Amino acid sequence: MVSENGRNYRRIIYYTCVVGAGAVTFPGCLGLFQHVVFKPLRLYSASMFSSVYGFTSVSLSGMLASTAGLSTSVLLGPVVFGTDTSPNGAGVSHLDFNAYITDHLDNSKVTMSQFLYCLPVYGLFTAGVFKTLSGQFRSVLPSHLMHPGAFGRKALPASLKYANKQKKKQIQELGRKYGCHTCGRWFKVVKFIADHQPPVSVVINASKSNNTGLQQQWFYPQCQKCSTKQRYSWQSHISKCLVTHATSFRRYHIFLPLTLILPPSVLSNLSDLWPAR
Repeated sequence: MVSENGRNYRRIIYYTCVVGAGAVTFPGCLGLFQHVVFKPLRLYSASMFSSVYGFTSVSLSGMLASTAGLSTSVLLGPVVFGTDTSPNGAGVSHLDFNAYITDHLDNSKVTMSQFLYCLPVYGLFTAGVFKTLSGQFRSVLPSHLMHPGAFGRKALPASLKYANKQKKKQIQELGRKYGCHTCGRWFKVVKFIADHQPPVSVVINASKSNNTGLQQQWFYPQCQKCSTKQRYSWQSHISKCLVTHATSFRRYHIFLPLTLILPPSVLSNLSDLWPAR
């Protein structure tokens, strides 16, 4: 029979792959939504109902990540554990494996219909974890260079003038804590710029056009790269003003392996509460 150390080694491989599948799929799907859904539709973090769009994106990404985790579990289990139970064999029986990880590979107890009912639960649970980790749903949408960005958490009161020495120092502190408000970068950013929001040119033009007073402005930390983009794109088409940030990760991008914590076989016990189909 296979040794206990051998079994533990295979369990580590199994769980690492299952957890990794969800952990990679979740932020990957969030980034994909930015590029193929939100940017083409010209939706950004400061849009109306951006939190609703963000909640939908987080929930759907959680559902897809859970599906990836469960699929990895079902497909990888027999490969990792095998069915060879000979003294020199490397595997354990499928029965022994299910005795250790209850029902994960016993698909006969979880129908496709029941699993589809479980998906919304996984999606809502993911959204709850996202908020618990201080995530803002609007932050999964692209940033607009003419508006406070997806990572804009705190700002300083501003005027038409450049930031003074004291506010520049405070901006550096905000930048190191929250990153660039547009793209989220903070690593290897030597100096953050105090970015006017709304931009000075926008405020002045709006004041002249509407014969009104100047709009309240705020200073946000911004990296040099995004500042340069803003300088040359404020009169550009809206699609050129949108900045995606699929590779700017925060703690709320962490995905919990829900199919291991609350497997479909457990949720299927609630099937009596679901209407018959």
